[in-house]
Amino acid sequence: MSLAKRIAACRKQAGLSQEKLAERMGVSRQTISRWETGEARPDLEKFEQLCSVFSVSADALLFGAQSQAQPGDLEQPGDLEQPDGREQSRRAKAHFRMAAAVVLAAAGVLLVVAALLFALIESQQPYQTWYTALGPYASHLFCTWRVWLLVLGIGMAGAGGVCITREYRRL
Repeated sequence: MSLAKRIAACRKQAGLSQEKLAERMGVSRQTISRWETGEARPDLEKFEQLCSVFSVSADALLFGAQSQAQPGDLEQPGDLEQPDGREQSRRAKAHFRMAAAVVLAAAGVLLVVAALLFALIESQQPYQTWYTALGPYASHLFCTWRVWLLVLGIGMAGAGGVCITREYRRL
């Protein structure tokens, strides 16, 4: 529910017409009408005055939330803008997808680091004298099973990064 609708609901609940509210507030009826249609918003002083006239807290009028200090019958229970079960489920799924994407990216980075370290360690061994024109390090990285670790790690890290970016944009 928007601020404009909450102002109108509070006015109706208080049993005031737009004219009566305008008199109490010291503004014109057209001003009240513009507030209730959303064409304009009350300034801070008038907003405080509205809260006082309606006997509601500022957060109740702005966001539709009932404060515990002032429990009132401002809105029907179904009108409150609290997340329902579907919204909570959507948020839980989004958090799970984000966590899974972070784990995927981290695992990919670990595989890349492992492939590079294995190749470095093997290239430093004195009894290993074979290597291609790429040199000992690159030969141990690209001409052995370590290349698959490297490719898999790069793929996982990239996929995790894409998922993280996508989920971040959704939030």
